Amino acid sequence: MKSTGIVRKLDKEGRIVLPKQLRRLLELSIDDPIEILLDEKNIVLRKYSSNPACIITGEISEQNIIFKKENIALSPQGIKMLLKELENMAIEI
Repeated sequence: MKSTGIVRKLDKEGRIVLPKQLRRLLELSIDDPIEILLDEKNIVLRKYSSNPACIITGEISEQNIIFKKENIALSPQGIKMLLKELENMAIEI
């Protein structure tokens, strides 16, 4: 993760304010949903999208293919990368 150098305190309600420059950089607007994730001892905030991110490229797109049973999403580019990697592994065997 990249440090921004920005520090904010929680208010008495447990809220923080995201600085305007970060909201602009991440293209966040009022009422945009924000997803809260935990990464070991870190809290990660990201703009929520109902389309899951590709597990290979991280791309969020309506074109991503979702394998519901396994809860895995792959973008068209991620599928190409995966196939290429699998072909390379088959050649080595």
